[in-house]
Amino acid sequence: MVLIDGLFEDRPAVRHKEILWALSHGIVMIGAASMGALRAAELHPFGMIGVGLIYRWYRRWPLTAEDAVAVQCGPAELGFTALTEALVDLQRSFAALFRRGLIAKAEMDAGIAAARRLNFRERSMRKVLAAAQWPAEKSALLRSHLIAQKKADALLALRLAPGLSKYKPAGLSFTVTNTFLRDLEAGSIDINLFRKY
Repeated sequence: MVLIDGLFEDRPAVRHKEILWALSHGIVMIGAASMGALRAAELHPFGMIGVGLIYRWYRRWPLTAEDAVAVQCGPAELGFTALTEALVDLQRSFAALFRRGLIAKAEMDAGIAAARRLNFRERSMRKVLAAAQWPAEKSALLRSHLIAQKKADALLALRLAPGLSKYKPAGLSFTVTNTFLRDLEAGSIDINLFRKY
């Protein structure tokens, strides 16, 4: 199974114990890009496989804010279209523009600081650039050079999944408790899926 992203706030996020249950049944769990990168960094010691830059970032700095990958999305009827930008994508983009000599260090720092100050629900390109006080021509530059790191990591995980699937998790034991089942039911998850095992 490849975990890339997930919902939270108005519904339960993918739980650690769901992943541990899958690992205990020999299911290879691969995580990348967003919630998948977070869970893989947290559950790596139990056999979850992480892929990509964002995963490595969360492994290296375990206390990094989880909202760095969060975006506000539209409803399902509109395909969950992203309405805001992920902080990880913005940070990579500002840094790349600076390395290429297209913006000054002060502009990079102002852009990253502005993006960090905004809540993920408010982190639109327009608001970040306004808060950083970037001129209009620099705004167009960022828009045309935006690095979609989450997307790149997700695609990498999907490409690598067939090869990684041979690395079966080893001997993790997991006991399905009534509390675990009640928690799943509260999250509107069909517990019959778990009873079949």
